[in-house]
Amino acid sequence: MPGAYLLEVYNTDNGCHSVDLVQVFQSDVIPRIIFPNTIFPCQQDSFRLTSFVDPPDGIFSYTWSGSGIIGNTDSAFVSINSPGVYILTVTDLTGNCTTIDTAFVIEQNCEPCLTLVEPASLTCTNGTAILEVSFCEPCTGCTLQWTTNGSGILISGEQTLTPLVGAAGIYTLVATDTLGFQATLNVTVTAATNPVADAGQDRLITCDSLSVTLGSFNTPAGADIVYQWSAIGSGVPSPDNERFTSVNVPDNYVLEVLNLQTGCSATDTVLVGINQITPLAEAGPDAEITCSQPLVVLNGTGSTLGSNITYSWTTGTSGCIQGAATLNPIVSCPGIYRILVRNTLNGCTAIDSVLVENENVLPPLLAIPDTSLTCTRTEVLLTGNAPDLTGYTTQWCILDASNNVVPGSCMPGLEFLATQPGRYRFTLQNDTTGCIAIRNVTVLDARQIPAVEAGTSATLFCTQDSLILSGSADPNLEYQWSAFGGSLINNAQTLSPTIYQPDTYVLQVTNVLTNCVARDTVVILQDLNAPSGSIGLPDTLNCTVNAVTLSGQGTTASGNIVWEWATNEGNILSGAATPTPVVNQRGFYFLTIKDPVNNCTASDTVFVEENRFSPNISLAGFPGLQLTCTEDTLTFDASGSASATGMPLSFQWDVIALGNLIGNPTASIVQADRVGTYRLIVTDVSNTCRDTLTVPLGASITTPVAVVAPPLPLGCADTETTLNATGSSEGPQFRYEWRDPAGNLLPQTGLLLQASEPGTYSFTVFNTNNGCQSEALVTVIENQTLPFAVAEAEGLLDCETQEVLLDGSNSSTGPQYVYTWSTTVGVILSPVNEIAVNVGAAGPYVLTVRDVLNGCEAKDTVQAEAVGNFISGATLSLLPQACDGQNGGTIVVESIQGGTEPFFFALNSTIFTATQTFRYLLPGEYRLQIQDANGCEWDTLLTMPELMPPTVDLGPDINMELGDTIRIEALVNAPYESLLWSPSSAFADPTVPVQRVSPSETMAFTVVVRDEFGCVGSDDILITVSKPSPVFIPDAFSPNGDGQNDVLMIFGGKGVRTIEAFNIFDRWGNLVFGQRQFQPNDPAFGWDGNFEGRPMNAAVYVYYAEVVLENGEVIPLKGDIILMR
Repeated sequence: MPGAYLLEVYNTDNGCHSVDLVQVFQSDVIPRIIFPNTIFPCQQDSFRLTSFVDPPDGIFSYTWSGSGIIGNTDSAFVSINSPGVYILTVTDLTGNCTTIDTAFVIEQNCEPCLTLVEPASLTCTNGTAILEVSFCEPCTGCTLQWTTNGSGILISGEQTLTPLVGAAGIYTLVATDTLGFQATLNVTVTAATNPVADAGQDRLITCDSLSVTLGSFNTPAGADIVYQWSAIGSGVPSPDNERFTSVNVPDNYVLEVLNLQTGCSATDTVLVGINQITPLAEAGPDAEITCSQPLVVLNGTGSTLGSNITYSWTTGTSGCIQGAATLNPIVSCPGIYRILVRNTLNGCTAIDSVLVENENVLPPLLAIPDTSLTCTRTEVLLTGNAPDLTGYTTQWCILDASNNVVPGSCMPGLEFLATQPGRYRFTLQNDTTGCIAIRNVTVLDARQIPAVEAGTSATLFCTQDSLILSGSADPNLEYQWSAFGGSLINNAQTLSPTIYQPDTYVLQVTNVLTNCVARDTVVILQDLNAPSGSIGLPDTLNCTVNAVTLSGQGTTASGNIVWEWATNEGNILSGAATPTPVVNQRGFYFLTIKDPVNNCTASDTVFVEENRFSPNISLAGFPGLQLTCTEDTLTFDASGSASATGMPLSFQWDVIALGNLIGNPTASIVQADRVGTYRLIVTDVSNTCRDTLTVPLGASITTPVAVVAPPLPLGCADTETTLNATGSSEGPQFRYEWRDPAGNLLPQTGLLLQASEPGTYSFTVFNTNNGCQSEALVTVIENQTLPFAVAEAEGLLDCETQEVLLDGSNSSTGPQYVYTWSTTVGVILSPVNEIAVNVGAAGPYVLTVRDVLNGCEAKDTVQAEAVGNFISGATLSLLPQACDGQNGGTIVVESIQGGTEPFFFALNSTIFTATQTFRYLLPGEYRLQIQDANGCEWDTLLTMPELMPPTVDLGPDINMELGDTIRIEALVNAPYESLLWSPSSAFADPTVPVQRVSPSETMAFTVVVRDEFGCVGSDDILITVSKPSPVFIPDAFSPNGDGQNDVLMIFGGKGVRTIEAFNIFDRWGNLVFGQRQFQPNDPAFGWDGNFEGRPMNAAVYVYYAEVVLENGEVIPLKGDIILMR
C-alpha cells in the first residue's frame, strides 16, 4: 500500500541503531500502445511489427501473440511472416498496470491502380470514341496494353491511356509495373441504339370499339424524341405526331420514332383489322310447362359457342329464370323468352325468342259410382275410365281410414277387383303433361244374415193327407222350402207351405238386395202306423261298371207293399216299381213304400256315386328324350305318375315302331336302347280308368368342331406363344380341355392358351349336352438362334481428334437386325441405333445386335482410347458481390477433373495465368477457360449474380379500436438470417415474424430483415388506434313496467374496464340514486325511477359518472336525463 515506511537497524552488540525513511507512492498510469505501421510489404517473407508505448520512459514487459510470429515475443517489436491479427499485452512494471491492444496487419496492395475518367459511347452520327484512363497513383515505368473482345475495334493507341475505338464492346487495359504486378481495367463502350418504336398490339375495330388507340408506353418519351404516324392505305391517324394516335379505319399503320440527340430512328407497323361479325342467336324449339315438368330447360346450344360468347335470357315476368347467363336456363313460367348473344371480343349481339306454353290441364275423368259387397258378390270389379286407351296411365289404390294410400296397395290398370269393403282411389295421369285426375270410390259391406224360424216339429198322421207349416222371418225377403227327403211341398215360396209326408223340411230366406241367405229346419214325424222302408248301399259307377242295381227294403202294417222309385238327376233303366231297379247315372234316388190298406207311406233316399277319374302319366324328361354319345341306353321313368283316386296304378309298356324295350313291360321304370316310338298305358286299379302316352325316342350324336390356328414360334424374347382355338364350336354347352406335350392336363379352360414350351399340344372340345367330343393337335416350334455382334474402334482420341468412329458392320446384317450403342461414361455423338457411330470421350461402348424375328440379342464391347488425359470438368465456387458493393464477386477454381498438370486459367479470353482465383468481379457473365500442360482446354460460362435485397411486406396500414388486439406478420420473399421489429420494447420477442399487438395509441412499427450476404430489406406499418365513445347513457327513460326502457343504466363497449361511480341528483341537488364499481350493461346497477321505495315524479334529473377505460384512463361524464311517466 502507498505510504511512508521507516527502517530501523539495531546492533545488539553495542546497542547502536540507525533509522531511515522511504515514501511509497501509488502509480495509476495505464500504458497506451501505438502501432506505427501495420502494412505487410510486397515481395517480403517477413515483416517487423513495431509498437510504441506511452509513456516512453516507463519500465514495461511485453507479450505478443498471433499465428505468424517468428522469433521472440517479449520485446517492443516482433517478427511475423504473414498478415493477420496480432495481440500485444504491455505491463507497467512500476505500477503493475496492464493494457492490451490488437494490430490488424494487412497485405500491401502491390498492383497498379487504374480509373476511368469518363465512360465513352458511340452514336448513330459518330462512330468513334476516345477512352480516357488515368493512374490513381503515379506508376513509373508501367507498361500498358489494350485488348478487346470480338465485337470491339481498337483503331489506335493500344499502349496509351487514351486509345481510339470504333465499335461498341468491352475493352480491357492491363497495366504492368516494374515488379511484374498487373492491374486490369474493363471499359464498356456502348453504342447508341435505335429507339424503341412500338406501335402497339394489332387492334380490331368492333361493334363496341368504333375507333382504337395505337401506340405503347414502350416507345420512349422526351424532348429529343420525334414521332410520325402514317397509313399505307386510306387510314388517317389523328394526331400523327404524338406517341399515341387514334384511328377508325382498318389499315396498316406505320410509326417512325427519331432520337434527335443520337440521330437514331426506328419504325414499327401495326395492323388494324375489323371484326363486326354478328353472332348467331338460336333460342331453340318452343316448349311446354306440364304437371310432370313444371320446370323447362330451354336450349340455346344452336347459338354461337365459345369462351368469348356471353348469353342473357329475359322474359316479361320476374323470378321465372334460373341460369339466365347460360345456354340452358331453367324456366318456370309460360311466356316468351328472349336470348341475347354477345361476342365479348367485338361487342356484336344477336337476339332470338322462344315460346313456352302452359299445358297443365287435368285430364277429363267421369264419376265412378260407389258399390257394395253382398253375400253372393264377395268381390266387386271397380272400373275406371280414360279419354283414350293410349297416352294415359291409370291406377287403383286402397285408402286407409284417413284417406291415405295404403303402401304397396296400388295396381296399374282401369279395373281393380275389390274383395274388402273400404275406400278406393282411381288416378288418371296424362302421360304427356303428367297431370293427374282422381276419383274416390266407396265399397260398402252389405252381408248381414237375415233372421229365420221354420216352426215347431209336428206329426203327419196317416189320416192326414197334408200339413201346413208355419215359418217366420224378416219382411221383404224371398222364402223357399225344401225337404231332405225330397218330399213334395206346395206353396214352397211362402212362410206357410203345405206338405204331404213326414220329412225334414228346410226354410231358406234370401235378402234379394244382398243375396244373403239364412236357413232353419223343422222335423215332421211319421205316424207310428206308417210303413218303414230303407235302401241298401249301392255300388259305384266307374269306367267298367256302367250300371248298378239298387236294393230297397220295407215293412207295412198290413204286410202289403207298393214300390215306387223316383229320381231328379239320375236315370232309372228298369224296375222302377220293384225293390231292385237298375240305374246308370250318378244322383239321388227316392224310394216310396205304401201300405195299400191304410194308405200310409214311408220313404228313403240313396245317392249313387260315380268314380270315373283317370290317372295322369308323368314321364321323367319327357318330351326331349334322346340317345347321346355317352348314353346309348335310356331309362323311361313313369314312377311319378299320379292317381286321381289315390289308389294303386298298373303300367303297360309297348313298342309301336323300331324300338327295343329292356326290362319288365308292366313296371313303372323300363329302358330302351334303340331309336323308335313307344307307348305307355297307366290304369287306376280302383276304377279301371287309364291314361295313354306315346313316347318318340331320337338320338343326338353330332360331334363338335375342334380347330387350333398355327402358332408363332418361340424365340429369345417371345418366350410364350398363343394357341388360338377360336374357330372351334362355341356356346354354353361346350367345355374345353388343353394338354401339354407330356399329356398333362392344363388348368386353362378357354379357347386361348399361352404356350411356353415347344412340342405338340392337344385341344379337346366336349359337348356337355350329348357327351360328344373332338380333338385337335398343334405343334409349337422354337427359334433361338443368336446373331453376331462385332464392335471395332477406328482411331484414338486426342486434343486434335475429338471424335472416333465405332464400327459394327462386321456384325450380323439384314432387315431383321436392329443395332443399339450404349455407354456408361462415354459420349455418343451419333444416333445410337446406327451400325456405326461417332463418340467424343474415352471409355467402353457396348453394341447390341437384336434379331427382331426371334428377339435374340448379342453384345460386344469396344474401348475408345485417348492419348492423354482430357479435362472433363472442374469444381468451382462463386461468391457474389456483397450488398455493400465492396470487393466485388469472386470465382475460385477448387479442383479439376482430368487433364495433365500444370494448369493455366483465363477469364473472358484474357492471357492464361496460374491464378485460380478471380476477384473484384461485377455482376454479369464470365467465360472461364482452363488449359492443361498438353494444351487441351475446357471452358464454361458462369453468371455472377447481382444480389437483390430481400423484400418484406407488412401489408396495408390498419385501423383498430382501443382495447383490440391485432395480428401483424412480416412476409419475406427469401430466406434471411435475422429479423428485428422496432420499437423492440413493444414486443416480447422482436425477432419472430408474427406478432400480436394492442397499442393504446396510434403507432408505427418497422421490421428489418438481413440475409446471409448482408442485404437488408424493411417495411413499416401504421396502426391507427381510434377511441370511440366508450359508453352510452340514454337521455330519457319511462319506468312504467311495460318492459320498454324501464331502467336507466350505463351501456359500455369492450374498451371499458369498469364504472367507478354513477350518481343521479334531482333539481335541488339531492342524491336520489348512486352505485360504485360495477360493470356496464347490467340493469341490476341501473335506476328504476324510485327513491326510498317511492316512485319519483316525472322531471329532469342530473347524472354524474366516472368510467375507467382498459388503458387506465378515467373519463368523467355528466348530463341531463328525463324521467317520463
